[in-house]
Amino acid sequence: MLNLKVIINQLPSSSLKQLEEQFIQSKADNYLVLLRAYRANDLSDAAIIEALHSNTTSFHTLKSRLYTKIQQHLLENVSDSKSDIIHQLAKMNTYCYETSRETTDAILTKLVNDLKAYDMPGDALIVYSALKKIYQHTPKYFEYSQLFNKHLDKMLELEKAEELLGSFMQSLAQYDLSKLPEIIEILTLIQNEIQNIYQLNPSNNILIIKNIIAVHLHLFTPSPHNNVESTDDLLAQIERIVLNYPNNSTFQIYSSVANFLRHEYYMRIDEHKKAQLYFEKVNAEIKYWLLRNNLCLSYQFLYSKTIVS
Repeated sequence: MLNLKVIINQLPSSSLKQLEEQFIQSKADNYLVLLRAYRANDLSDAAIIEALHSNTTSFHTLKSRLYTKIQQHLLENVSDSKSDIIHQLAKMNTYCYETSRETTDAILTKLVNDLKAYDMPGDALIVYSALKKIYQHTPKYFEYSQLFNKHLDKMLELEKAEELLGSFMQSLAQYDLSKLPEIIEILTLIQNEIQNIYQLNPSNNILIIKNIIAVHLHLFTPSPHNNVESTDDLLAQIERIVLNYPNNSTFQIYSSVANFLRHEYYMRIDEHKKAQLYFEKVNAEIKYWLLRNNLCLSYQFLYSKTIVS
């Protein structure tokens, strides 16, 4: 926040004009006064407070909100599109070595918050790496180094969870073909390991994986349910997460898995009309459906197609 005046003075004239027009159009007079006063750099904060007929607390709030608006302006095309965020990630060297530190800090802190909103920890890692570089010779280096390490741990845990999901599906397919009881023990061990990972790192990605494994155990094995939640509750939880991240392609893939599991679930409880709805959703993706065999028991859907046909 202490860099607000510096950032305003580093804004290109075109950006300053756009912000002024925005504040004039929205009748945000206080933002406009503060923006112009800091740009002119001819008034103290006390004089600005007096001109605004304000007080210290309100002035600090005004500065904070203006800082946020400048961040949004600097990344005005980013917040609504994942592809725009990825475009910004490709500009890390520009931000590190060809942009002032104050402006870079404003851009990258806003960008990392956007990445958290999209639940993209791997991409947030790139931003924290850049923040480490720009603060290499300052006390802030330790803070960003810690955040980088934290997100690195998250990525490793997610990678492990995804690998366990693939191993689970491989073992489940073996059980489906052989019905060997010892394979149930392997599946249960994998489920327990996923639950442990989730307890250590309760992220949406790992929660979805945990639920997918639990639902598969419910539907395709005779093993007792170790979950408090019902199959319906577990699937509803996956669907809510997917709806919250419409631009996250990973979650959208999980949506098709949830549709498949909904179909199998409704078939087992003789809700055939509901099952048909989800059959059509999965069948619309049939061209590449079997490629999802590390996410679900995908070949099982071909049996369903045979029955429906």
